[in-house]
Amino acid sequence: MIGLRSNRAADPARSNERWFLAPVMAVETALAAAAAANPLTAGALVAAIVALAAAVLAPAVVMAAAFPATFGYWRVGPAAAGMSVADAVTILGALASIPYVPWRTPLMRQILLPFALYVGLLAVSVAAHPSTRTLTELGHRVLLVVGAMMIGAALANLGHTRLALRMLFAFASVVAAAAIVFTLTHRLAAAYPFGIQKNTSGSLLASCLVIAVSAGHLLELPRRWTIPLYAVISLGFLSSQSRGAMLALVAVLFVFVARHGRGRVRIWAPVLLGVTVVVLGLAATSYNERDLAVTSANAKYNSLNSRVDVYTYALENQFKPHPVVGAGMKWFKVGDSIANGPHNFVVAELSETGLIGLFGLLVFAGITLNSLRRRHGRTAEVAYLVLLERLLDSLLGIFWVAGTATLPFLVIGLAIGEEADRQAAAGRYSPASVERNRALAAAGVVVTPVLPSDRR
Repeated sequence: MIGLRSNRAADPARSNERWFLAPVMAVETALAAAAAANPLTAGALVAAIVALAAAVLAPAVVMAAAFPATFGYWRVGPAAAGMSVADAVTILGALASIPYVPWRTPLMRQILLPFALYVGLLAVSVAAHPSTRTLTELGHRVLLVVGAMMIGAALANLGHTRLALRMLFAFASVVAAAAIVFTLTHRLAAAYPFGIQKNTSGSLLASCLVIAVSAGHLLELPRRWTIPLYAVISLGFLSSQSRGAMLALVAVLFVFVARHGRGRVRIWAPVLLGVTVVVLGLAATSYNERDLAVTSANAKYNSLNSRVDVYTYALENQFKPHPVVGAGMKWFKVGDSIANGPHNFVVAELSETGLIGLFGLLVFAGITLNSLRRRHGRTAEVAYLVLLERLLDSLLGIFWVAGTATLPFLVIGLAIGEEADRQAAAGRYSPASVERNRALAAAGVVVTPVLPSDRR
C-alpha cells in the first residue's frame, strides 16, 4: 500500500485523472438524459459545450467572430428568449474576453460612467413598469454596449484588431454580393440579402464604408484586394436602398473631410460631390408606387406617412400619459399596437423611458462622442465616425437593435484596447492581461496574446 501511494504521488496525471473524468462523465450523463427526453435539447447542449470550449481554447477567434455576427439577425435558442445570432455570439465573446479587458483605461471609464447613469435612469423606468419584457431589454442594452466594448477592447489589447476587421469585411462582402444579385434579379428592388432587412444591411454596410474610408489601413490588405472589396461593398450598400443610411453616410463623410483640413477637402471634394449626387438620386428614385400614392386610401402606407403615424401614436398614447418614465421599454411588443415601434431614437426613447431615459441617452451619447473626438488613436476616429453614423441613421430607424447597435461599440472597444496598448508601451499602464500572460509564460504555458513591446 505504501508503494502504491508513492507511485500515485509520483504520477500527478494519474492522481488527477478522476478530476478530469468526473466532469466528462457528468456531461455525458446530462447529454444522455437530454437526448432521451428531447433530441433538440441534447443538440443545443452539445452546441453550447462546443461554443464554451472554443471560447476557452481560441478566445481571439471567438471574440473576433462577434464582428461578422453583427449581420446575424436569425433567431437561435428557445422562441421565448428571442435571441439573435448577433446576441448569442456577443454573449459568448464577452465571456471569452473577461480575462483580457483593460478596465483601467481612461477612455473605458469615460464611457462607462455616463452609461451607468443611463442604466440607472432606465432602472427607474423599469421599476415603474416591472415586467420580464422591460428587465430583459435593460439587460439587452447593457450587452449591446458593455459586452461589445469588452470584446473590442480585449481584441485590441491582444493585438487582433486586424483579424476582427478582416472577418467583418469578408462577411460584409458576401452580404453585399448577395444584395447585388437580389437587386438585379428582382427588377432593381431594394435588396434583402439572406433575408436581412434592407435597413439593417444598409446600416452595417455603411459602417463598413466608414471604416474603409477613415481607417482602411487597419485591414493591412494590398490595393489589388481593397479596390474590388470596397467596390462590392459599395454596390451592395446602394442595392439596399436604405435612404436613412445613405444620408447618414454622406453626412459622416463630410465630417471626416472637415476634420482633416483644407488639403483633404480638395482631394475628397469631387468624390463627395459624386457620392452626394448618387445618394440623393437613389433616395429620390427608390420610392415605389406605394410611396408615391396620393389617394386617401393608400397614402398612409408609404414610408414617410407610416413613420409619422407611428410618431404621433407613440407621443400621444405612450409618452404623454407617462412623460417622466415612459410607457416601458418595448411597449410595442405588447398586444398589436405597432409592430416595430417608432423609427426615430428620440421619439422611441421618449415613448419607452420618458424624459429621464432620453436625458440619459443624450448624455451618454454626447460624452462618448466627445471623448472619442478628442483622441488621436488609429481607431478612436473611426469609432467616433461609426457611432455618429449610427445615431444619424437612427433618426429614421431604430437604435437599440442587435447587430446595428453592436458594431459601433465593438469598434469603440478597439479604440479602448488601442489606448491601453499605447499606455502600456509608454510604461504608464500595465494591463492585467499582460501581467497574467507573463506569469503563464514563466510557468511554461504557451499563450496566444503578445506583449505590447512585441507588436507591430
